[in-house]
Amino acid sequence: MQKVALLAVALLSALLPEPGAYGATGADASVTLIRNVRVFDGHNEPFGPAEVLIVGDRIAQVSRTPINASIGAQVIDGGGRLLTPGFIDAHVHMNSVLTPQEMRDAEPAYATALAIKGAEASLLRGFTTQRDTGGNVFGLKRAIAAGLFPGPRVFPSGAPISQTSGHDDGRDLTDPPRYLPGAGASLEERLGQAPLP
Repeated sequence: MQKVALLAVALLSALLPEPGAYGATGADASVTLIRNVRVFDGHNEPFGPAEVLIVGDRIAQVSRTPINASIGAQVIDGGGRLLTPGFIDAHVHMNSVLTPQEMRDAEPAYATALAIKGAEASLLRGFTTQRDTGGNVFGLKRAIAAGLFPGPRVFPSGAPISQTSGHDDGRDLTDPPRYLPGAGASLEERLGQAPLP
């Protein structure tokens, strides 16, 4: 998974073949050779056909000519697709998988399962890093880092900060102010996330 976090085959999920369809061979997981790809480095026009050699968790070589990889290297045929560095999504809410009303009624395990599927889908779209700008995704980050399921590298920010009636104020329009008697619990309190003081 470390290799995926450093270099993503930026293919729309609709273009991805079934797992194992690339014809990977060999058993040495520390050396991977990606053949028959167009390479975009973020600075120049894509070029190819090209080959990329990954040793451990580092890109060792990018070449327009065939690379002589060690015997036992995992070989992936990119099928002429585009290979790019992983994309970074600098503003995402990984736990916002349902509408606020649906979140109030959803079981936490169901919402977590949707967030897990969303993390994997983001990775398959080429996003190897995501900055979550509001929400409790520390457990999601930990599970991805532990390799429990595929997902991007996550930089969580914790609870969002918002002005009263701002877009992160989770109260309903009809809720009375919190300081009045009879005020209901905030969305964060209902979801078990204490708001910042």
